[in-house]
Amino acid sequence: MKGAWVMSEEIDRVVGICKDFVRSMYETEKAISRMDEVLSSDEMRETLGRVLAWIQETDEIPESSFTREISREIIGQLSGVIALKDYQGSADYYIG
Repeated sequence: MKGAWVMSEEIDRVVGICKDFVRSMYETEKAISRMDEVLSSDEMRETLGRVLAWIQETDEIPESSFTREISREIIGQLSGVIALKDYQGSADYYIG
């Protein structure tokens, strides 16, 4: 049954991409949360400014893509980790 095999292959491909995305997001979280250990406040601002400028200016992501806005939001949220070093996760069950 060829159709089932193609569907399974596509499901596996999408699941793999999503897993890579989550792993990458965690690596980003770790990098951002450790910036204050090696960078000054000005250097941290410059670093995040460069990332946000790249998100805005890159040709790698279509301007109409949700990815630009979502990326800015995620970077902003993750940079809050620097100020909240003792963060233990949300008490809301649906957030985790």
